[in-house]
Amino acid sequence: MYVVDDQLLLDVLSGQATPGIRTALAAGEVFTTASWYYRLGRAVAAGSGSGSLSSRFADLDDPARDLVRTGLDVLPEEIGLVSLRIVVPVMRAVSTRHRLNFLNAEAIGAALLLDGTILVTTDAPMLREATAALAVGYEVVS
Repeated sequence: MYVVDDQLLLDVLSGQATPGIRTALAAGEVFTTASWYYRLGRAVAAGSGSGSLSSRFADLDDPARDLVRTGLDVLPEEIGLVSLRIVVPVMRAVSTRHRLNFLNAEAIGAALLLDGTILVTTDAPMLREATAALAVGYEVVS
């Protein structure tokens, strides 16, 4: 199982995911978090084109942008999303041992519940250190 960040979610929704992620997606093994889903949606809606997500979205061709908008309106069934009802108790438990913001706690909580690996496009030292301490998989992919 993989928990993908907002940049990788953009790749998935636009049909530009790596072969490995596409294989995991077909097997029902790709999840994201509410935080990353929201951040991507906000970047697409605000769309200044100056941020990392909004500029990547702006660089897509029209059909790919339409795919992303549709996927943000209704997250495709093949992309999992752990309910906050389930993940918040885990987040709370993890955050008492590690100083984590909501986004990092949610990613770790989801990965713990799924026995999964967190995939990110940019290394986040706080997240990396907490995943190492909790024996949660963490990979930076490009």
